Parts: sequence; C-alpha cells; structure tokens
Amino acid sequence: MRELGRRSEAASHPYKDQSVTRPAMIVTRPATAHAPLALVGKVGRREEVVAVCAAAASLGIHVGMAATHARALVSDLDLRPAEPEADAVLLDRLALLAVRRWSPIAAATPTDGLWLDLAGCDHLYGGEERFCRRLRAFCQRAGFTARVAVADTPGAAHALARYGREDLTIVPAGGTVRAISSLPIAALRLTGTALSAAKRFGFETIADLLPVARGPLARRLGLPAITRLDQALGGVAEPITPREDVTVPAVERRLLEPIGTAEAIAQVMEDLLGDLAEVLQASGLGARSLRLSGLCVDGTEQV
Repeated sequence: MRELGRRSEAASHPYKDQSVTRPAMIVTRPATAHAPLALVGKVGRREEVVAVCAAAASLGIHVGMAATHARALVSDLDLRPAEPEADAVLLDRLALLAVRRWSPIAAATPTDGLWLDLAGCDHLYGGEERFCRRLRAFCQRAGFTARVAVADTPGAAHALARYGREDLTIVPAGGTVRAISSLPIAALRLTGTALSAAKRFGFETIADLLPVARGPLARRLGLPAITRLDQALGGVAEPITPREDVTVPAVERRLLEPIGTAEAIAQVMEDLLGDLAEVLQASGLGARSLRLSGLCVDGTEQV
C-alpha cells in the first residue's frame, strides 16, 4: 500500500547530497497601479482574456472571458495583446537569476512560475519563511506581485501557489495531504478532458479523489490524472530539472605575427572589446569585470 503524503525522494543535487527536497513555487505577475489591465490572446477561434491585474479581477474580469464581454463589462478596461514569447524569455531569465542567486536547482514552469529546491539553501537566509519573504520583496522591487508556497513536493507547491488562500504558504513536513485536500481539482495540472470528466463524475476538490481506488479513478479521469495526483502527494517523484547557467562569453584574435608594442596591444584590446560587446548585446548580457589573457611565443599564458 502506498503511503500518501510522504516526502518524495530528491533529485540528484549538483552540489551536495540531500535526502529530501523542499520545493518552492513562485508565481509572478506584473504589479499594477493604474487602470484595470487585461491581456488577450487567441484561444481557438476567439479572443479570450489570458491574464488580468488585481484591479480588473475585482471588477469581475477573469481568465477565459471573451474579450468582447470584458470590454462591455468594464468600459475603461485597458486591453492589450498577450506576448507569450516575451513572457517565456523573461521567465527564463528569472530562472537563471534564481540559479545564480538563491538555489542551484531552479527552473521555470510555464507560464508564470518558478520552481526552487530549498534543500540546503534556506538556512543561508534565516529559514524558509524569511527566505520566502525576501523572494517576495525582490519580486515587488522588480515590479511583480508574487505568491509563494513551500511544500514537500513540487506538485503541492505548484497547487498552493496558484490556488491557495494565502500569498505565502509554508506546509510543515508531512502535511501535504491536509494542505491540498481543499483545493480544486484544477490545482493538479490536469488536462481539459480530465477536468471535464471530473466535473461529470462530481469530483470538485482533491479530497474527493483521495478515497477512490486508483483503478476506477484512472478509468474515469485517465492515467495522467492519477500520476499528477501521486506527484502532488509524494507517491511519484517529480524531480526539478534545473536551469543550466550560461557559459561565460569569450572572444579571441589570432595574429599572424607576435606583437610587443603598446600601440599594437592597445589596438588588439580595442578590437576584442568590440567583438565582446557584440556578443554580450546579442545575448542580452552585461559584464562587471573582464579577463584578458595572451599566449606568449614561448607557449606560456600571460593574464
């Protein structure tokens, strides 16, 4: 018999061996202090609202609403086209920042979230709660609102960050089942077909699924839905594949003849800086310090 709610085994840690993981999910959305704003995009054959700010949500605008309906409901609603490609690029850059600054295991989870493995990292910032508050403060300074959840499994953290009642949720070890039981089934990242089937069979919350045997439940909702449920509860491992850091940009010049005068060296350095600037600009990166190395005629390297 599988024990529900147990802590999942950790993915291999690139820096130290850990027996458990504490995944954190960060959901970021642009902070707003202006007219109600909603983003619209093509869903099938019609334009639908795909994201809303807090002000628009308070006026009844919600994701999935037809753009024409939203415009009729709120006359001064600021409707703008969604840019999913640009959002994905920004989310990837945030994941890279997380790898460099907070945890070696961090990854983006589309379309608006980040996963961080806090195992072995939270004590560096004074514990999980203080760490999470620092994350939220950082997001606020960067112009985003954020909902943060820490749980035993990535699936549970994902569910609580998006469907939990609080903007900051920290689940005690072993408390996954109790924490997510009251959440809607949509929190399990199910497909539209599985959600429709769940509604047809009268399943509304995760608690409704727990007493049902896995076999009949799989026949009703599909095997992927069972996998998602077990991932959230810790019965099936869901390792976080970390965002790999980029390689350090480098440029070089190969000369036909050795150089030794100050003027020649200065000219080569100027050419190298121009080449490096183009590489950095193309990658959207900058530089705080540079390292120049030269290969001497005797085969030694001078830095």
